[in-house]
Amino acid sequence: MKLRLAIALGWFLAAGSSVNSQTGGVRVTVPFNFYVASKAFPSGDYTISTIRDSVVLWDHRGNRVAMALSNSIGRTGGDTGQAVFDCYTGRCYLSQLRAPDPQRSRELLRGKDENELAGREAAKPFVLLGSLAK
Repeated sequence: MKLRLAIALGWFLAAGSSVNSQTGGVRVTVPFNFYVASKAFPSGDYTISTIRDSVVLWDHRGNRVAMALSNSIGRTGGDTGQAVFDCYTGRCYLSQLRAPDPQRSRELLRGKDENELAGREAAKPFVLLGSLAK
């Protein structure tokens, strides 16, 4: 019982921590509105990082605004990282975080609405170069 409580508390602290304590995060300025899963976000400054099997999106104030399940892709995003968006007519979805460390690079799982769009048209990738989050 104590071990379960300790594990749950550790997950809660990790998930609720600020962006400043995240390692391997990539900071990007997104020049367009976009989606993470089915949630819409305005253009602006964001930090993208990972916690376990999830990709986490932080706003410019350091608030966690989205968390999505992902798979490892083992790709590198160069020295500063990259954020990859799959863009369709009228919508762009965050699809990958390519971190400088390929073990932290992740591909987000598609939501139902993105799968429907992908069934009608091919996505056009849009890659943003990032800077390392401090």
